[in-house]
Amino acid sequence: MAASASSSTNLVVVGDVHAQWDDNLDRAALDALSPDAVLFVGDLGNQDVELVSRIASLKDSYNLAAILGNHDAWYCLTDRGRKRAIKNALQSSNLAQFSSLGDTGEYTAKQIHEMLEALGSSHVGYGATSFPGVDCVFAGARPFSKGGVQWSAVKAFYAKYYGVSSMEESAERILDVIMGVDGGEEGGPSVPLVMLAHNGPSGLGSKKYDPCGVDFMEPEDDFGDPDLEEALETAYLSCGKRAALVTFGHMHSRLKHGGMRNMVSVDARMGTVYLNAAVVPRVASLGESSLTRRHFVRVGLADGVVVKAENVWVHVDEEDGIALTQDVECILEKVENANRYRVYQAHTGEWAEVNVEA
Repeated sequence: MAASASSSTNLVVVGDVHAQWDDNLDRAALDALSPDAVLFVGDLGNQDVELVSRIASLKDSYNLAAILGNHDAWYCLTDRGRKRAIKNALQSSNLAQFSSLGDTGEYTAKQIHEMLEALGSSHVGYGATSFPGVDCVFAGARPFSKGGVQWSAVKAFYAKYYGVSSMEESAERILDVIMGVDGGEEGGPSVPLVMLAHNGPSGLGSKKYDPCGVDFMEPEDDFGDPDLEEALETAYLSCGKRAALVTFGHMHSRLKHGGMRNMVSVDARMGTVYLNAAVVPRVASLGESSLTRRHFVRVGLADGVVVKAENVWVHVDEEDGIALTQDVECILEKVENANRYRVYQAHTGEWAEVNVEA
């Protein structure tokens, strides 16, 4: 996998955090990984403004791009969530702060605003960003996605926050972002396009072990986002624009009733690599020592193409906050001097090869 130093890019993806984030320990791990950019794919916490603000502060030290997930709008994304918020308010010892809760959920709306404000331009939902010296453009799919084809449950949320009233309008919004990258010129962007999503696109398989496959209810099904699939497909068919990498989370690596999910896939036609980074839990103790291992996915690009993806567990000493060793598991690699990938199939523990059309 030869690559010139001038065209190589090292990305670090942080999957579903679910409140497992320590500023000192995770920063020590990131320092050890030396990323050109750090990407968060959502579900940082249950609408946790303080946690999101702490993660947002990483932009002072690293090139940061993020997209928020359904848990980041846990109390206002759906009617069920809004009822959950009201129930919590009634049980709260500080009921006054929730006094405006009702159908409009003004308090939870304030939380959404504060999280987005903290992230600023680092939040790429329905948008894009880039960084000096980093040979990528980072664009975002629909933020706060909870996956699947149903729109009615989230209709009010997206109408309120983004003026989007349907899955079709959402696809158009994502497509506008893709086409707007690098001026929308024929033939695609001159630098690699990296898409961030909370949930991946539909079309990656309908088995429970597929990257976006349903494993928490019957029957098995493709739980990917159809708006993201449509936008990616339309951009490619209309003018050859393609994403080098689409990274996301939401569907956890360990299946609900046992077994492992396939976390990486390659589109043989477009050459796009799809990467699910949601290894949950992402932090684990190592025996009785003060060490924890903290999960990240490291992705290498060279000359506009993904050449390698690895699960990396960084061992960090909690007492002194020093990153020590790393456990590394390769899950995808481009075959040297060939338009072909080796892709790890976690549900079988075997490797498959994918030939990409020239």
